[in-house]
Amino acid sequence: MRSLCPVLPCIEAMPATKGKGRNILLENVLLFSFWIAFFSLAGSLCLHGQTYETTGASINWEDPAAWSCSGGPCGNNPFPGRDLQNDDVFIRHNINYYSNNPITIRNNSSIDISQGARLNLASNLNISNGGVLAVNGGSIRIGPGIMNNDGLASFSDAFVQKDGNYINNGSTTLANACIEILDGNFNNNGSL
Repeated sequence: MRSLCPVLPCIEAMPATKGKGRNILLENVLLFSFWIAFFSLAGSLCLHGQTYETTGASINWEDPAAWSCSGGPCGNNPFPGRDLQNDDVFIRHNINYYSNNPITIRNNSSIDISQGARLNLASNLNISNGGVLAVNGGSIRIGPGIMNNDGLASFSDAFVQKDGNYINNGSTTLANACIEILDGNFNNNGSL
């Protein structure tokens, strides 16, 4: 009998183990498949946090009424924190972040501003490696200090206003967009 499995060509020819009547190779393949499925599921559960989207019911970032939340323990985190890790934030309505603590977009996290919405930050914004800030048909105003972009900042049909320095060590893309620097510098050490 010819096998159609080039990786396991001898699966049909394996003799059964003595006394058990089972095929050891088949058991090992099934066990291996179980562990692959288990770790894939466990990994996907660990890599995804909450997904937040503005509701338009409030303009205050820290007001739970301003957000709809899905994908995690939303009761414990009814609005996005300042340190985004494995979270996605979709801003479709104007919203203000009043805290003096900067927002950091870490690995596997993003802030997406669109549909004419504007995000006003009283403080600074940092984008870590693997983090994404996307403004497509919206705007963002970033407060004083040094903004460090080590991830991806993508601006399309967008207006970005930064009070202070913008340090680009990652990738900043512009398509029909403008970055206005107030009282600071734009330093490009990455790709623009």
